[in-house]
Amino acid sequence: LDFPLKAGEIFDRLVNVHEEEPEIEADKLKKIVELVREGRLETMGGNYFLPGREYLVPLRLKKEKIWKLKIKKARRAVRWLHFLPYIKGVLASGSLATGNTDELSDLDVLIIAGHGRIWTARFLVTGLLELLGVRRRSWDKVAPDKICLNHYITDFSLLINLPSAYNAQTYINLKPIILNDGRLENRFKEENAWVLDHVKHWPVWDSGYKIENSFFPKIISMLCEKIFDTWLGDWLEKTAERYQERRIQKNPLTYIPGSRVSYSDKQLEFHPESPENIVLAKYLNRLKRLNLAR
Repeated sequence: LDFPLKAGEIFDRLVNVHEEEPEIEADKLKKIVELVREGRLETMGGNYFLPGREYLVPLRLKKEKIWKLKIKKARRAVRWLHFLPYIKGVLASGSLATGNTDELSDLDVLIIAGHGRIWTARFLVTGLLELLGVRRRSWDKVAPDKICLNHYITDFSLLINLPSAYNAQTYINLKPIILNDGRLENRFKEENAWVLDHVKHWPVWDSGYKIENSFFPKIISMLCEKIFDTWLGDWLEKTAERYQERRIQKNPLTYIPGSRVSYSDKQLEFHPESPENIVLAKYLNRLKRLNLAR
């Protein structure tokens, strides 16, 4: 993905190819030094990359500056979701989570909604971000700095049953912006233990970008949940489900070959043009050339 890595990042994101790896930090660093000495890796400014790709280092530095601005914009927009009921977590995903952004990058997020209210949560989140003018619409080809609402799960259905090396790398890099239940990280990792079939290590979620919920938004969201934890909320959930299902079914993007679009009361996913299959095919071809394919 045209992104050189620091030494720690190499081992945090190491794929599960070899049966063994150095466990001691000194051994890990020694291994990197050996690879550099053998000419299989090159280094510049603490970044490591494959031979002949030193041009990626200034590119990463440029992307880091862009990313710092984008994460601020994402936090500024997502902050308003604290007012809404049934928002248990909002996690930065994709390039926003890895720092591999450019000027045209949108802001991908994974939303964890309250059980039984996923359609209501999506309706409210979409409406609020639309009013704020920061929502990426489905027909936008390019949407710099817009929030891309492409994935919802619930706090009772944390399993994302999409096991692949591509998705494993996505989920180990998630970063919480909102996390209203401190147990969600451990529960999410337990439910998605398949990730460790593809990567060696699942780092602790970086909480440096988390927005703490202040008193006033918390009271508003709690009052809304009290009101909607009734027959009125059940009616609203069913109405929102019927309305949104009709729109999803009428959208041509839902039926693109290879599209990853699914919708239920447990998960809503909208990746109509996911690069997963293309990236994995190239990755597997490289593994074969290196005699590492399993």
